[in-house]
Order: sequence, then C-alpha cells, then structure tokens
Amino acid sequence: MGKAVEPKKIKDLLESDPSIRAVYTQASETSTGVKHPIQEIADLVKKYEDRIIVVDAITGIGVFNIPTD
Repeated sequence: MGKAVEPKKIKDLLESDPSIRAVYTQASETSTGVKHPIQEIADLVKKYEDRIIVVDAITGIGVFNIPTD
C-alpha cells in the first residue's frame, strides 16, 4: 500500500530552494487509494506569496471534499 506525501518534506524543499514556483501534487493516488493531505499542503504553500499549488484531482474530486478557492 502507498503512503501519503509528508507536508514537512514539501516545506523543507520550499525553504531550501527559492527557485521553486509551484508544487504539483495529486489529491489521491489511483492505484493505492491513498489520500494526500491537500489542505495541509495548500496551507503551507499559501505562506509563500510567490508560489502556487496545482492539484491533479481527477480521481479524488468525486470522492473527497476538495474546495477550489
């Protein structure tokens, strides 16, 4: 079974590399059914005004509550 991405790893990368402008992630992993902590990741990315989050939600949008605002 798969594992969800750890937001701390994303935070560490954002802090160590200012050239990162976007975080791309999936809402869930199709093959394993793992749900990633999208709200937590989005809240983290929001702290950096020059960076965005892009979520591939094709397998999660009909299953999980994923606000798009």
